[in-house]
Amino acid sequence: MGYPNTPGLHTAEQALSHTQARPIGHLRLTAPVYYGETVIAPILLRYLRDYLEVSAELNLDNRKVDLVAENFDLGIRLGPMDASSLMLRQLAPRVHHVCASPAYLAERGVPLTPADLAGHSSLRYRFLNSGKLEEWTLPGLPAMPIALVCNNMEAMLGAAVSGLGLAYMPDFLARDALARGELQQVLAEQLTHSGQFSALWPSSRQISPKVRAFVDFASERLFKG
Repeated sequence: MGYPNTPGLHTAEQALSHTQARPIGHLRLTAPVYYGETVIAPILLRYLRDYLEVSAELNLDNRKVDLVAENFDLGIRLGPMDASSLMLRQLAPRVHHVCASPAYLAERGVPLTPADLAGHSSLRYRFLNSGKLEEWTLPGLPAMPIALVCNNMEAMLGAAVSGLGLAYMPDFLARDALARGELQQVLAEQLTHSGQFSALWPSSRQISPKVRAFVDFASERLFKG
C-alpha cells in the first residue's frame, strides 16, 4: 500500500537517494610505485580533503595487480590495456622525453635527428601488464643497440642519470632530474607524443560514487598543478 500524501516521505526518499549518490566509504586504489608517489598520492590527498566522508587505501605496486581478486575499487595504469574484465577511462595523455646524462652526450654526441640514434645505446622500458617494450614515438627511428631493458621506471631513470644510454621516459619521471641538470633532453621537436594514463575498475561492479568522483577529480587535475 502506498502513502502518496504522507508528509515527509518524498523528502526522506530524496535524502536517501542523495546519501547513496554522494561519495562515501572506503576507496581502495592501486598505482605503479613512482607514478603513485609523485602524481597520484598528492591528488588523492586533495580528494580526501574535499570529500570528508571518504577514506582511502593507496597501494603502490609495480606488478600487474588483479583488481577483482584483490578487491580493489580502482587501478591507475600506464600503457596498453588487455583486460576485458575491466572498465577503462583515459585520464590524460602521456608526455615523454628522450633524455641522457650530460656526461653521456659529451662522450657520444648529441643526436640532432632520429637517424643519429643508430649510434647510441638505448634504455628500454618493458610494460608490466603486457610484457611489451615501450615504443619510442619518433618518426624514422632506426634500430638502436639496447644497453638495458627493465620493467621498473626508477631503475631506468637511475641508468640514464648514470650515463648508460638514452632513455624514453614520461615527464613525471624525468622532470626533477632535468631540473637538477642530471639529464638533458634531446630531439624534443621530433617527438610525437602518444599513450595514456588510464583508470580501471572491475566491469562486474557498478561504478560507485566514490570511484566516479575520484576519477573525475584526478582527470581534472593531472598535470595542472
